[in-house]
Amino acid sequence: MADLPGYVRACLHSGKLAFLAILVSGGIVLQILACALYNNWWPMLTGKSK
Repeated sequence: MADLPGYVRACLHSGKLAFLAILVSGGIVLQILACALYNNWWPMLTGKSK
């Protein structure tokens, strides 16, 4: 990737950061939904499943 212009490298880097942010926030939302839908907060608080 040494032959790419600086703006292309910057765009790819910001795209990777945005993708990582979407994955992390999606994981948090899914964890909260998994506990909230079944009204079961204990696994989320302890990190243990049944």
